Order: sequence, then C-alpha cells, then structure tokens
Amino acid sequence: MDETSDKMSRAELDAIRDLSESVKAQTTAFGIAMDSVTRALERLSGKVEDVDKRLIRVEEAKHGRDIERLEKALAAHAAALREQMTHVTELVGRNSGRIDALEAVRNRQEGMGQMALWLHKFGPWAIAAVAAALAWAGFPTRG
Repeated sequence: MDETSDKMSRAELDAIRDLSESVKAQTTAFGIAMDSVTRALERLSGKVEDVDKRLIRVEEAKHGRDIERLEKALAAHAAALREQMTHVTELVGRNSGRIDALEAVRNRQEGMGQMALWLHKFGPWAIAAVAAALAWAGFPTRG
C-alpha cells in the first residue's frame, strides 16, 4: 500500500471515528432529553394526583359538566405528552441503528487495515516460503 493511500485510509478512519463520536454525543443528548422527560412525567404524576384531589372538591361544589370538561383537558394533555414521549423514543431508536451501522463499518475497515498490515509485514516472507517449497518439490521456476 503506498503512502498516499495509507494516509487516505487513516483519514477515512479518523472521519468515521469522528462521525461515530458525534453520533454517540447525539445519543447521549437524546438520553439526557429522555431523562428530562422522565422527570417531567414524574412531576406531572404528582400534579395529576393533586388534580384528582381537586377534582373531588370540584365535584362536591360544581355540576358534573364542569368535571367532564376538566377530565377531557387532562386526557388531551396526557395524550400530547404520550405522543411527545413516542417521538423522543423513536429518535433515540433511530440513532441506535446509526451507531450500530457506523460501528460495523469501522470494524470492517479496521479488519482490512490489519490484514493489509499483516500482508505488508509477512507477505514477502510467505511468497519466499512458497517459492522455496516449490523449488524443493522440483517445480520448474523461471530463471
């Protein structure tokens, strides 16, 4: 392998590593976002319990029509939050696939690099050993 090709291979590996690190950083950011959403859900859970207690008081004080309106609003907010959670989960899932694909490419390239290095180190010795074995076996050689 000539020096320019070797440098280009290294540059490509460096670019793939940089891209992999970028994807890992994005995945970390998505994980942080998921943690934030989880904490928001926990706070919302406490608020929902508080809303339930308030609804009991409102039920005693007002007509059933007002209660139904509040329940619908709460359900709409909960549905919107579930939709946002689904979206965040999908984003994290998509990046997991990208990370797996990038790691697979990196592994293939590292394997090819190791094979090229092995051939560079031991290829001439292997060719010489095969030629010596053929000469010893009596195969005609070019002279």
